[in-house]
Amino acid sequence: MKVCIKSPKSELNQEQLEVVSSFVKFLQSQLPLSSDVEVNLTDDQSITKTTGVRMPGSKMFILAKGRMLIDILRTISHEWVHEYQYQKMGLDDKQKIQDIGGPEENMSNILSGIFIKKFDKQNPVFKDRIYEGKEKKKKDFIEDEIEEIERTVEDLSRNYGVETSVEDIVNAFEDAQEVQIPLEVWAKLQNTHSNLIKKGEMGKVKKIAKEFDKTSPIKLAKSLKSGNYDRPMIIKFGNVYYLVAGNTRLSTAAALGMTPNVLIGQL
Repeated sequence: MKVCIKSPKSELNQEQLEVVSSFVKFLQSQLPLSSDVEVNLTDDQSITKTTGVRMPGSKMFILAKGRMLIDILRTISHEWVHEYQYQKMGLDDKQKIQDIGGPEENMSNILSGIFIKKFDKQNPVFKDRIYEGKEKKKKDFIEDEIEEIERTVEDLSRNYGVETSVEDIVNAFEDAQEVQIPLEVWAKLQNTHSNLIKKGEMGKVKKIAKEFDKTSPIKLAKSLKSGNYDRPMIIKFGNVYYLVAGNTRLSTAAALGMTPNVLIGQL
């Protein structure tokens, strides 16, 4: 099985294309395809219509112009999962996939988020190239945390008796405003260690990060101080505030004596 990456009409430079090539190899290790695939990076949105499309003949067209490399990789990952569905799961090219809420689309959304997080964690050498170009936006934070959102749906049902869905929580965060976390909310926030951390207790945060195999607080501290960090995500239901994603980020901020920005969605 071979992957042909084409970028005749793309703004991507050689260093960025090296990351794309490494990411495609990573995808093949995670979700192997059997037939040859063609990945076309283009600046022409008339071809992709949106940000990316998988076409018959195992061809993907990915919009590159004006996009952060992390977003391009996420689209490649999304369309890769769709290609897997056709090659390995029996989908037919004549079969139309439901765009929103369908099982194939949900599978692509969830797995693409997981693959991006794993690749990012396993390849810190690429971090500057992956995130250069523009600041991450709210939709990027949400897409990066799909796995945590899925876990939250299960936890809310099992431990709080709240029946919701991934789509409900995603919609809540899409409607959410970015705010500096109110101290009264932080004090009663559930599903976090961060409100037990005092300024200067970085040692405790390091233990938490190690226990849950999370990013080093030392690296997170630099991101927090620069303002370039994924916003922790909190969901509110009734009088309860529940942390969906960002425990180590919030714990690091607490140890630094910072009050970070977060997203607070409401069910």
